[in-house]
Amino acid sequence: MASSISSCVIGANKQTVARSWCHSPAMQQSRRIHTLMQCCENTCTMLKLRVAVVADDLGASAGRDAGILLAYRAGVVTTMSILANGPTSNTVVLRKPEYEHVGLHLNLTEGRSLSAPLTVQTLLGTDGNFLGKEGFAQACNRGEICRKEVKHETERQLRWYALRFGRRARTADGHHHCHMQPWVARTIADVWRNSGVESTRMPVGPSPCTTCSAVEWLPVYSGFRQASAFVGFCGVPYTEQEFLDQVEPFVFTVPSLEIMVHPGLFDPQDDTFGQSADRTNETVVLCGMTLPDRLNILNAALVPRNEI
Repeated sequence: MASSISSCVIGANKQTVARSWCHSPAMQQSRRIHTLMQCCENTCTMLKLRVAVVADDLGASAGRDAGILLAYRAGVVTTMSILANGPTSNTVVLRKPEYEHVGLHLNLTEGRSLSAPLTVQTLLGTDGNFLGKEGFAQACNRGEICRKEVKHETERQLRWYALRFGRRARTADGHHHCHMQPWVARTIADVWRNSGVESTRMPVGPSPCTTCSAVEWLPVYSGFRQASAFVGFCGVPYTEQEFLDQVEPFVFTVPSLEIMVHPGLFDPQDDTFGQSADRTNETVVLCGMTLPDRLNILNAALVPRNEI
């Protein structure tokens, strides 16, 4: 019995000491410090710059497809943008989870239309192909592009996407930023909105690939998820450090940033842009093992465009 009473007394003493320590100034101070550290950690997470790295021109060639997929699987490219009328758009092999991070790269400037030529005559040249980047822009400026034909071809490319991927396109942008041409921007925006597209690219900001005239058309795309800032790497070589230098000014100044890139591997079947050594250079930089960690150190988080 004495032993049993002694054990109870010792147990009670331990509980008293524990309660006393829990309410001691030292323990309360420790709790405050822990809470403050958690708040700081949560605030830093909330303030992280969300960066969507979008690789254009999936489907342009086998070499371009290979470079884009390498960069995506390395973890830096977060969204791929596919050409509905690209030479390899129907044959590029994607893993099932990757389908979620492929958007439509609306093409009204290069190659053949998906629509019957007679239904999109103002979009085509005498050779039956689209008018080209400059030709399309000039025709828009002259008011020669039929908006009904733009609507028809845009819908046709969205239908192709739905058949290819088994779902609607949740994100879309324009090849050569054709979606920002003032003459047709509202038409394209209305088609995308009615088709369930949720996010797009606004190529406005301090970037070599900025579409300056796009500023006045920003309200046309209101309601679409879009990055706060844009940086475009288009046809110019860059290093990993130069990539990071483009990101750093936006940390703690805006909530989100989209970076446009054009990785690829040499392909003799590709055009001059695709065969350039700059495509391989981009692939090497974007596949760099240290790039994700260095972005994290900058307080930047890589996300798909739909999470921007």
